[in-house]
Amino acid sequence: MEFDRTRSAPRAVFKQLQRGGGHLFTHTARLTRIDGSSFSSMEALDALDRIRLGLGLALGRRTGCVLPVGSFGGKPVWTLWRGQRVDRYRSTSSHWLDDTVDSTQLSEIVGKTLDVTQDATAREALSQAIGYYVAGLGDVDVELQANMAVSGMQLLSHYRFVTAGPYTSKEWDDLKPRQGPTEWEIRQLLSGIGITTPVPGHFAHLAAVQQRLAANGAQFDGLGTVVKMRNVATHPTKDQPASYSAQEWAEAGLLACYWFGLSLLDFIHYKGKIAAILQPRPRYGGELRDGPWSSTVQAGTWQAGDAADA
Repeated sequence: MEFDRTRSAPRAVFKQLQRGGGHLFTHTARLTRIDGSSFSSMEALDALDRIRLGLGLALGRRTGCVLPVGSFGGKPVWTLWRGQRVDRYRSTSSHWLDDTVDSTQLSEIVGKTLDVTQDATAREALSQAIGYYVAGLGDVDVELQANMAVSGMQLLSHYRFVTAGPYTSKEWDDLKPRQGPTEWEIRQLLSGIGITTPVPGHFAHLAAVQQRLAANGAQFDGLGTVVKMRNVATHPTKDQPASYSAQEWAEAGLLACYWFGLSLLDFIHYKGKIAAILQPRPRYGGELRDGPWSSTVQAGTWQAGDAADA
């Protein structure tokens, strides 16, 4: 598939979208087979829907392929006059795409998404997970951002270890501890990828929650703290109301969505670099880091904030 920027979307227009949001046709695309052979409209629409998933993961928002036209012999033979839900332009501080290499990143993400989603079961799991991811990055209040990420990581964990993995549902359920089964499920997923889960040192508000929990005798790392907040918010009681500040929820959501995004990239076997985000200081364009999947990073040692500041 080839993408070309439309004449109505020069760089100045993109900057305007960055400042104020909005909608715009930014690119046209041409879908062909490498050998030049023909394909049906249903095959084309299926491929476009899978490309939509890749774009959603790469951009962190709903971006659709709308108004497709099928041609044969240089003449249009079918079209679909129906659109999809498309989000306003937005950026997010917890997303890993970098402006200096985003075209390369996007190309690899879309290609790998097309490869993975040839399997119908993987496609369904990825579609549901990206729905959680996109919602967590922009569709919900700050209190629910962590909830979306936790639910999405649970889905990916079940797919990895049960649907596509070595366990039956009963075996998986039997392995779960009675205390903290959600945290355990997600920890299996993240540790398998090589992601460690402390509270970053500069996340002062989330660290304050961790300290309050420790004062009550509960020792949690970053993942345990986020899941505890999520559980209390989902099932509040008189003795344990969901009394966390907006700043505490914001840091919990940023961290959880970051882990979730890395898990999605691992799902499609992405091996490239990512933007160096969630570090103590603002990053500059082109500041990249290897992900936990890099052969240069030992599994279990990678975490947010590991990029060198030199």
